[in-house]
Amino acid sequence: MTKGGPVNASEVMATYMYRFAFVRFQLGYGSAVALVMLLICLAFSVGFLRLAGQPDYLGGI
Repeated sequence: MTKGGPVNASEVMATYMYRFAFVRFQLGYGSAVALVMLLICLAFSVGFLRLAGQPDYLGGI
């Protein structure tokens, strides 16, 4: 909605990747940003699964 806000202050990684890859036609840099996003998501997912997968000895199930 703000197109990045004043001096790109409110821009997230997904819109940053989109702008570089498809607006500026720098597909290699856009792909690199997408790979970094994938690694960040993978790290959070693995961390969450390790924390959520531990048995709960105090719970009923």
